Amino acid sequence: YRVVAPAVTRAGGAPMVGWVAVASKTGEIWAQDVPLACPQVEGQVDLAEVVRLTSGTVADGGVSCFGQVPISIAASVAVTCAGPDAASTDTANWLAEPARMTLRLTAGAASLDARVHPDLAGRTSCDPVSGTTWTVRGHFQDPAAEGCAAGAASVEVAEMARYRCRSIFVVTDLTPVAP
Repeated sequence: YRVVAPAVTRAGGAPMVGWVAVASKTGEIWAQDVPLACPQVEGQVDLAEVVRLTSGTVADGGVSCFGQVPISIAASVAVTCAGPDAASTDTANWLAEPARMTLRLTAGAASLDARVHPDLAGRTSCDPVSGTTWTVRGHFQDPAAEGCAAGAASVEVAEMARYRCRSIFVVTDLTPVAP
């Protein structure tokens, strides 16, 4: 399998890419499943579980557990309307216009930064009511991630950017929870 090592970069800043075998010629299995303990997608998913799956040793656990399946999270929401600096990241053009918004989801001690899907951008206020709990619906592995990093300096940089875009939680709907 062709792989990208997200935590390893070359001297020029490009990600480390290469090939890996899952088993030896004698049949010894080298690749093993990582126990993700994926939560159920029915009902609401605890934000702490999503944070666990998107950080640590398996940063793509959200994609691995949920794929494109929509999930719901109860959280408070803080909106940044300026969005990430377009020049500072390889993922800048992905979901950049008209969204250019980042949501910080918080529930208890857990917090997660998410991107706003363009369909939601025109309907989301930059000043949500503080102290309000929201039902946040979204997904990982957004189909638009394939267009992420178009025009990248190299194939490896583009692959890494697409990987990062697939691993970001994309919010598609915000509904305030009635008090």
